[in-house]
Amino acid sequence: MGQAFFPMFVNISDKKIVIVGGGTVAARRVKTLLLFVGKVTVVSPELCDELNPLPKGVCWIMRKYGEEAAEVSGVIPKVVEAGEKACVDVTSEVVSARVDKVLHGADIVFAATNQTEVNERVYADCRLLEIIEGRKIFVNCADDKRRCDFFFPAVVQSGEITIGINSGGQNVKKVREVREKLDGM
Repeated sequence: MGQAFFPMFVNISDKKIVIVGGGTVAARRVKTLLLFVGKVTVVSPELCDELNPLPKGVCWIMRKYGEEAAEVSGVIPKVVEAGEKACVDVTSEVVSARVDKVLHGADIVFAATNQTEVNERVYADCRLLEIIEGRKIFVNCADDKRRCDFFFPAVVQSGEITIGINSGGQNVKKVREVREKLDGM
């Protein structure tokens, strides 16, 4: 077994959540997230049938990711390796880049397109904003588990009971089977 992930239930009701993509994976994320939050922002030039009509709580930005970019800049301290310990050098680097406006203030971002290049850009933009803004943005790339800060669980709800099922990206089919068994109980 690879890296173990801790199953943690977190209040995300006040978080800005952005989903880049409008296909079936994005639709599944939207459906599950709306059980726990009042608003989800989706950026995509079009939406799949599962998102039509647009569910209540979805803010759809009808365009491609990156079409509305804004300049961001910040000072990044250089890290210098010093033996076994890393230390921050007194020198720093000013970095500027253009990042899609939708990411500003985002807390949780899902890259859920069918285009690897777009998903990679979303991930890279979030990492750059983290450095510049000095805060964590949790990212999940649907097509690359190496670019996931967390894995999106299959969710089963029954009354006040919520169960999250996950395999750390190892066995999606088995997760689906377990969820279907629990749904049938």
